[in-house]
Amino acid sequence: MTTLEQRKNSLGFDLLASIRYHNYRIRFFECWDRMSSVVAVVFGSSVMYNLSQQNTELALYSGLFGTVLSALALVVGFGQRAREHRDFKMQFAQLEYRLSTEPLSEMLLKNLSAEVQLINSKEPPPLIVLGEICHNEQVKAEGFDNEHLSQIAWYQRLFAHYVDLCPHKIFEKLDKM
Repeated sequence: MTTLEQRKNSLGFDLLASIRYHNYRIRFFECWDRMSSVVAVVFGSSVMYNLSQQNTELALYSGLFGTVLSALALVVGFGQRAREHRDFKMQFAQLEYRLSTEPLSEMLLKNLSAEVQLINSKEPPPLIVLGEICHNEQVKAEGFDNEHLSQIAWYQRLFAHYVDLCPHKIFEKLDKM
């Protein structure tokens, strides 16, 4: 049977890993939002300059690239997605604050766990590999042994913000431990 303190530590670990996850997603979407804005301005200006220089082919390609990236930003909604992840991060941070400041009790842990489940139900589907990267960072931050780390391949890390590549391989390795 686990003690209240062990359950508190486990919940605290999960909350801090979730905060890390959402920080990564915020930075990712804000970066794409800023980049798409800069590209739209630069390539829009490039189109005007190239047209004034009678370089219509370069103007066409500049305009096309700027338009595609702007359309992607509009469809994906980089800024909106960053704001959503910021809201999730703040909700998890509030729960972590409550966990660390309120007197420890069975009811506190049950209430916080229920609130975590409610937040999780509102989140978009998580990226498993990115979640494991955040788990590993939290393991290191709390000073646990490396035996608690998930093994993540370089190609999984490379695409962690975009798509889960072979997430089952992470869990296969954990099952063997």
